[in-house]
Parts: sequence; structure tokens; C-alpha cells
Amino acid sequence: MKKSVLCFVLACISSLLFANDYEPAKINPSENDRAGLYFDTVEKGQGVTAVVLEEVPNNLILASAEKKKFHITDLTYTVVIQVIDANGVEGEHYSAVKNAKPVAIKKINKQIKKHRLDFTTLQAALNSDVDMDVNVYGTRDFKNVDDTCTLRCFFVYNITVKVSGTEVPMQIFIEYTEDASKLYQ
Repeated sequence: MKKSVLCFVLACISSLLFANDYEPAKINPSENDRAGLYFDTVEKGQGVTAVVLEEVPNNLILASAEKKKFHITDLTYTVVIQVIDANGVEGEHYSAVKNAKPVAIKKINKQIKKHRLDFTTLQAALNSDVDMDVNVYGTRDFKNVDDTCTLRCFFVYNITVKVSGTEVPMQIFIEYTEDASKLYQ
């Protein structure tokens, strides 16, 4: 839990340095055990509505510690790749905003078992663009990139969950940087 709080603080600070118009806003996390995000195990008092991470988690669970029935009502997935040059100046970018169609949300909701849904299951359901409305911005062909550049990548899952008649907004914000040479591998 301490590691995830540290990741959250670092990501908030870096978001002030790199903020831009096409990046989704981060939501403030709050504790919620009716429907929340958990790492590894679902325990009362540990559920939060938002996490900021530096890598894709394989142990994240969307669940109800209070064993309440819940279902997803809305889901948006945003991918952004920015080129940052050696001077720290933002160059080209690519972003895609994917909104889940009702058929995709229905498929995901069928995967909720015993008041929980593994994040990896949610990700697998989003791999098909057939069930998503996709809007692409920027460029997919980065022309002004060399080995001195860095790629700032982030993946944001905005999820609205309905539990006990109340909608709970949740967010999984994954942000990291990598060497621009990865574009050509």
C-alpha cells in the first residue's frame, strides 16, 4: 500500500511538469469498500477509487469488500504517447480514446464473479476495437525522433461502476517513460 501511495504522489508531481490539453484529468482517490480497487486481496478498509502506477498491474482487482453487487455502466480507455526531446520539450504525440460500446460493457459485466473483476480480465475485453468507439488524435508516424528523445506513455482507464444505486467513478492511471529507440524495435 505504501508503494502505491508513493507512486501516486510521484505521478501527481510529474503531471504538473508534463500537463497538456489531451491528457485526461486525474481523479482524486477516495476510500470505498462498496466498490473499489484492490491489490492482491480484497480487504475492508483497503479499497480506493483511483490508482496511479508506473507499470501495468497484474494483481489489481475491482471488487466489493462489502460483497455488494456492482456493474460497470461506462468505460473509457485512453492511450497517449508523447515524444519529449533532449531539452524536455514536447514534440509529436499520438492519442487514442476508446469508449466501450454497450455490448462490450455487457461482456465485461458477465465476467464479474463473486463481487470481483480482475484487471487483466478487463484488459482482455478491451483488446477488440470492434466493441469500442475509437477516436485517434495526433500522429502515428513520429518523424522527428532520435535516440536522445524519450517517450512519455500513459494508459488511463476511466470506469463508472454502479453499486447500491450509486455511481462510483474509478480511474486506473498508468504512466511511464522509455527510451525512444523502442519505437523502432
